[in-house]
Amino acid sequence: PPVQYTSPSNHTPVVFTPLETTYTHHTTIQVEENNVTEFKKSLHSHELSRLMNAFLNSNGGRLFIGVTDAQQVLGFRVTAARRDKIRLQIDQILASFTPQVDATLCEIAFPAVVDVLGRPKDDRHLLVITIHRDDYLHHLCGVYFTDKERQVSWQRAGASVRRMDYSLVMRRIAIANQTRYLWGLPLITLPPVPEGQRE
Repeated sequence: PPVQYTSPSNHTPVVFTPLETTYTHHTTIQVEENNVTEFKKSLHSHELSRLMNAFLNSNGGRLFIGVTDAQQVLGFRVTAARRDKIRLQIDQILASFTPQVDATLCEIAFPAVVDVLGRPKDDRHLLVITIHRDDYLHHLCGVYFTDKERQVSWQRAGASVRRMDYSLVMRRIAIANQTRYLWGLPLITLPPVPEGQRE
């Protein structure tokens, strides 16, 4: 069944529709980029880290790689061995985040790209990464950082990605610490102020 959750900001249910098993080359995906959907024509590891972190710090989301900003399906050539390497790369990105991310929040799929007759198109696939919302984010950890030094974190802002400033990080950690205090858990220490944000 579709994954449904309620946004803590507006309480509007958001549903991830089930993925197709195949997508037809040069057709248009009938969904626009928004706060939970992102399209990228090609794969870049630095962008993956930023986008995945932003979805984790927001309400989750789905990233399509092999789709243009105009929603057109192109796909990219990727062998079975290369798909395994990409899965490992995504695992390594998640492992680099602080605090540790529950691996079950991330799903990876490689739906095939086919021609208009339904035949495989040059071993082309899409890469679709679904990041499910962490229901404990605001209550227990506050913020996911992309680095062990806890200097960089991102969030979704509509259809774009924005770096979280230190004041927002402090507010989120303060909220999480209220719950942790009530539950008898160790409090989260504030990270150092990032360079460029020091007064």
